[in-house]
Amino acid sequence: MIKTLSFIFILYACTALAKVVVPGVTFRNGVVAPKLAFGTGTSWHKKGNDTDISRELVESLKQAISLGYRHFDTADGYETEREVGVAIAESGIPREQFFITTKVYKYVRDPAAALARSLKNLNTTYLDMYLIHCPFFNKTTHGIDVKDVWLHMEKVYAQKVARVIGVSNFRFQDLNRMFEYASVFPMNNQFELHPYLQDLRLIEFSRRLGVIVEAYSPLTSLTHVKDGPVNGVVNKAAATHQVSAGEVLLAWNPAEIVVTTSHNKKHQEEMLNSVNLKLTQEEIMDIYQEGSKLTYRGFWKKEFEEWP
Repeated sequence: MIKTLSFIFILYACTALAKVVVPGVTFRNGVVAPKLAFGTGTSWHKKGNDTDISRELVESLKQAISLGYRHFDTADGYETEREVGVAIAESGIPREQFFITTKVYKYVRDPAAALARSLKNLNTTYLDMYLIHCPFFNKTTHGIDVKDVWLHMEKVYAQKVARVIGVSNFRFQDLNRMFEYASVFPMNNQFELHPYLQDLRLIEFSRRLGVIVEAYSPLTSLTHVKDGPVNGVVNKAAATHQVSAGEVLLAWNPAEIVVTTSHNKKHQEEMLNSVNLKLTQEEIMDIYQEGSKLTYRGFWKKEFEEWP
């Protein structure tokens, strides 16, 4: 049954409401994922000891499903895996028609237990994509190092419990170190990517290795840097194409897969519509150029500054 999944995602996201076909991205093992993912981190991320299921998130996920979203991104550290599982169950749509990504870091000390926990939370027997959430740990800090966790991921992949394995927030040097021990090199690298954090070197390096680039926080220049240099060219392109600034930023993003989110139905629709927006080469280069005038990182700032 799982072998048939590779053909589903290119066509399935066309619904009567959205009328949008989300293109598929093919990993080097032939697995296909929708190029637009609905994220359950950022504003959905639970704080402290909050263990209650968020019905707001469940309903937002179900709304997204009704519009055509089939790729959902979560993590053990977000504590939103259960909401994804509940929303999919309540949608009435078979599990096989979704692409579920989760990540391990919060419970990384015991990778086997962490995986079992995530599967239970998501109410599934397998993951479509499983990622190490970050490289910022070792035996001193967490009692385990990246190498040992990756070797566990390889076993999970061999057992077909995860269809795709990869990493998140890995820098050039982190990927480079993996040549020393990886039998299966990461198929995906998810990292912060927007006009003010372009990291073209990492994109090129990943692609040369056959690693799919996945972007998170793609709307940072719109949501966190209110009067940045990129705003003028983004708004100009939005006016030209009669779309929102958010759609322009998603269409510009150089990643093969983009993760974004919204509570708002209109914004969810705009996010979907962005997959069909074609910017001109001039518009694309203008955003690159203006974005290069400012550097802004929204997540893992301390770790990126201090971790070797």
